[in-house]
Amino acid sequence: SSVVVTDEIRIGQEYVAGSALITGAGADQTGFSYAPADPADPAKTGTLTYTFPGDISTQYIITFKTVITDLSIFDTNGDKTLQNSASLTHGLLPGGVTGTGSRTVHNTVIGKTGIYTSGNRYIDWEVILNTNTIDLLEDAEIVDVFQEGLSLDTNTVRLFRMTVNPDGTLVDGE
Repeated sequence: SSVVVTDEIRIGQEYVAGSALITGAGADQTGFSYAPADPADPAKTGTLTYTFPGDISTQYIITFKTVITDLSIFDTNGDKTLQNSASLTHGLLPGGVTGTGSRTVHNTVIGKTGIYTSGNRYIDWEVILNTNTIDLLEDAEIVDVFQEGLSLDTNTVRLFRMTVNPDGTLVDGE
């Protein structure tokens, strides 16, 4: 029997059509299929399947993309960990084998850091907003209440557009 890899795409994510690729000796891109789940299925949005044309004896790597559809994970500050499992079945592996991966999504709706240099009479403050650039902040208002003894130097207030790198770090944008 053939070697088959299946990957159930969990609720809160959707498979990006056409994004699946396989690399390895003799990899055949035509072995992929995707089946959307029944809308009543509480666990998944669909199943990505790759069927090898025969037995395998070398390493293969399958990659694909999903879109996060559960935008509620971006409603609060903090890290969210998303998981995904793939299973391999073959006639010689009764019950198959499953491997699980995870990816942590770092999210800051709003954050603030203070930078103080010894000897200065001031503190530089940075307020970071919407690190994942989700369209959630329409008509947003920022309120920053200073503790007693601090005041705002309005000549130092600047607004920067930031870009999020794939590793989650921020760099000055446009």
